[in-house]
Amino acid sequence: MESHDWHVKAVSALQRFLLALLVWWVLSDDLIGSGWMGIPTSLLVVWASLQLAPPGRYRIRLLALPRFCLYFITVSIIAGLDILRRTLTPSLPLNPGMLDLQIDLPEGQPSWLFMITISLLPGTLSVKRQSDSLIRLHCLDTSNNPQADAKILEHRIQTLYGLRTSLT
Repeated sequence: MESHDWHVKAVSALQRFLLALLVWWVLSDDLIGSGWMGIPTSLLVVWASLQLAPPGRYRIRLLALPRFCLYFITVSIIAGLDILRRTLTPSLPLNPGMLDLQIDLPEGQPSWLFMITISLLPGTLSVKRQSDSLIRLHCLDTSNNPQADAKILEHRIQTLYGLRTSLT
């Protein structure tokens, strides 16, 4: 194992351990008194998370995370309201269909985050990754220009990971 790989894994393990301890503290409200159980549990959680999701090549920029979270919450609320509106007004016209979308995100964490998040945008659901740069979407209404929303999401994810951005 190279020195750099060891460093990345150690930093990732430490971050995950601190996050697990934080969650334990929030849930137990007494890290000191329950530390005898929280520390081994957190270590077990870190080990399992490293087995299931090893550290990737791409790192989230922590300063960009709050802005992405705000965007995520906003589009989730809009999607929920859109579904509510469509449920209460069944006469709304729909133009469902499949859409192949070109994206400029590397394989791995950035493209997975894109596929998960786009499923929370109003009326879209990622179906599968066709190739390195092509994703198939199912859309409730293809006339609502889901490509524009997808490009905005792509730009947000590029910013979150510190990748070059495709929007000007």
